[in-house]
Amino acid sequence: MEILFQNIRYSLRTLAKSPAFTVIAVLTLGIGIGINASIFSLISGILLRQPPVRDAASVVVVVATNAALSEDRASLTASEFLTWREQAKSFTSMAAADDSRQLSLTGQGDPRHLAVRQVSANYFQLLGVSPEAGRTFTFNEGQSSDQHVVVLSHDLWQRSFRPNGNIIGKAIKLGGDFYTVVGVMPSEITQVAYPVDAWIPLALTSEQRQQKADAPRDLMVYARLKPGVTLAQAKAELKTLAAGPSANGSNSDKEWSASVLSLRDYFVGASTRNALFMLMAVVAFVLLIACANVAGLLIARGTAREKEFAIRTALGAGRWRVIQQLLVENVLLALAGGLVGLMLTFVAVQLLRTGMDFSSYGAWYATKIRVDADVLAFTLGASVLTVLLFGLVPALQSSAVNPNAALKEAGRTGSTGVKSRRLRSALVMGEIALALILLTCSTLMIQGLSAIMQSDMGFSPKHVIAANLALSKIRYDEPSKQVAFADAVVQRIANLPGVSSAAATTDLPASQPRTVLFSKNGEVTKPQDRPVARYFAVSPDYLRVMSIPLLGGRGLTASDTVSTPAVALVNQTLAQRFFPKENPIGKHLVVDLSSSSAPSTIEVVGVVGKVADYPGEAIAEPQIYMSYAQNPSLVVTLVARTGMDPTLLAAPIRQSIWSIDNEQPIDAVKSMTQVLREAQGGNALMEQLLGIFAVATLLLAAIGIYGVIDYTVAERTREIGIRMALGARRGSILMMIFRKMIGLAAFGLAIGILLSLPLPRLLQSSFQGLVIQPFEVFIGIPLLVILVATLATCIPARRASKVDPLVSLRYE
Repeated sequence: MEILFQNIRYSLRTLAKSPAFTVIAVLTLGIGIGINASIFSLISGILLRQPPVRDAASVVVVVATNAALSEDRASLTASEFLTWREQAKSFTSMAAADDSRQLSLTGQGDPRHLAVRQVSANYFQLLGVSPEAGRTFTFNEGQSSDQHVVVLSHDLWQRSFRPNGNIIGKAIKLGGDFYTVVGVMPSEITQVAYPVDAWIPLALTSEQRQQKADAPRDLMVYARLKPGVTLAQAKAELKTLAAGPSANGSNSDKEWSASVLSLRDYFVGASTRNALFMLMAVVAFVLLIACANVAGLLIARGTAREKEFAIRTALGAGRWRVIQQLLVENVLLALAGGLVGLMLTFVAVQLLRTGMDFSSYGAWYATKIRVDADVLAFTLGASVLTVLLFGLVPALQSSAVNPNAALKEAGRTGSTGVKSRRLRSALVMGEIALALILLTCSTLMIQGLSAIMQSDMGFSPKHVIAANLALSKIRYDEPSKQVAFADAVVQRIANLPGVSSAAATTDLPASQPRTVLFSKNGEVTKPQDRPVARYFAVSPDYLRVMSIPLLGGRGLTASDTVSTPAVALVNQTLAQRFFPKENPIGKHLVVDLSSSSAPSTIEVVGVVGKVADYPGEAIAEPQIYMSYAQNPSLVVTLVARTGMDPTLLAAPIRQSIWSIDNEQPIDAVKSMTQVLREAQGGNALMEQLLGIFAVATLLLAAIGIYGVIDYTVAERTREIGIRMALGARRGSILMMIFRKMIGLAAFGLAIGILLSLPLPRLLQSSFQGLVIQPFEVFIGIPLLVILVATLATCIPARRASKVDPLVSLRYE
């Protein structure tokens, strides 16, 4: 311990004597460690942190799979859930939950929608979570739909009911019905994956329990593994059960199988996981570059301290004693860098959370990102790792000094050893190679993401505003009431000052609208063989509002009502793919609009342009636009085009809706540009992060090149003085310095380009829809690295060309 304290005291004094070196080394390490810790906090919050349930590793999601449809995580039918719950032996229990629905909350200020989920009575018991107040559901409450009880989330309770005191036992109005509040869940429990405001019992009707081939797949099923049962064993059992007698009695369902996924695997998609892993790989490269910089500084500093080490060795210090001293210095540098990195992490995490506030789901995921014990442990581990990465080799080299040679006059004023120069050069070449790989990867991704965000969506989002509504089942239980409401509100909005046109639609463009099965009239095909089209039900002025071109035929009109034959518009993709050599106008399609009704035969009356179903869609999909008056829905979005700032219409649109129904909740009133910005918020955040990392990489690479060239000039000052005394011109000195840089850059670029060649194919296979132009990147990035290297060399080269021969040759 005495030796350790001596080493610490001496190291602190030594580092204090070289403030420039210490500050540069600490800041370089701090940037590398801070960036890594920040991205680790993102990965930890989304990928690594277990959901807030008891023994989360044993809770799985039961999914349906269909190889023919490329489906690996579909929901289950009610009959599948009931059958497998009885037959499966790998689980202690199974619980089901339907997709979150929007129910209106009234009587508590302005009406608004809540995300409400129906869950089986044992849902909370299976997850192992207990209410903060009250209770959860009983078995009897899951047997009948007449049991109107509700469990609230902590956030909803705080926002809407906290001033009312004890809410347990009181009634609230949801979706037009009164529900008795029986419990409030803790703040950390919103939902296993996505935020939910409230839960109500799931009571399967006799119709849902029936075995049908066209039964809807709308149940997410959770199960808890029995002790000792592995995920692989549960998968094998469910696959066997699915291959047995069909749960819905249909032979066509034999194409469906079953599997289980862990909670994290189910809720984090492959594209999100790939993006996070790529970010972690990128920042790991940044840390390597930072370590290479500091290693180069330490090697140069070790060479300058040769006389010090020689004296200590001559006085009896062994090599291990010198190594100990140097490693203590490196540990202090690493810990200081880790402290700086931790401070940067706190700032970066706040910026990350702000950057993820582009949608409700993004904001909810942002709450999971925080600097916790895992991030602190990672920061400490990264700090220790940097000691091994940048400190060990310089320490070994500096400790191997020859006292006799180092104490000679030549050893003090001449050039350093060949090994030291080669090691520094190798570090810089490796740094350039790493920088080129990282910059190439980042630029390819930024290029692809920019192409997605700037792609032509097939409509004009400017000056368009949209309001999302979900009508009450009770007040609008008949299609005629739904049509009457939509017509009345559209007419009110169309008459607002500044509005040129208004319309209603079931889905917005670029929002991944629902799909329907269809076929050409007269074709007899199996349901699983029928093609799929995106489906919209729209009012007559929809094309005008969204500026979607009508390419042929006519548009939908007010005369297309429920009392007239069903008509539809199809997009250019459907027309070209299914009517390649004939005019689609006047042709008929058979469309399955729902599993509970017979297929509808519709006449194609017009062809419209291609509209993207989601940002970055690589291949346009078929689309069918039917009349909202002929096929109304409880879910409707109102859209309007204006010549002014569309956000100024938010309040008038709300008043127009409430003038028709003062209890109608309004989910959101946003401009279409804002809707698209939210849809592409993840891509924008990814682009910004990669841009930041690219700039940090260039900065660190410039520092590394500057450091090695500057030290080369310093150690060759005597040589440069002799050259100039013998008549060397300033230009030749400059060329000598730049030749050194060009040699290092050439080798580093060659290695980097060779290792970067597989990146385009790797990125395109990992991220669907990514379109990149690798030729431009493979030309531009090396040129950028050469430019940065040249700029980093200018200052030391200019100083070398101004060396005074008399000063450089003067006896020290």
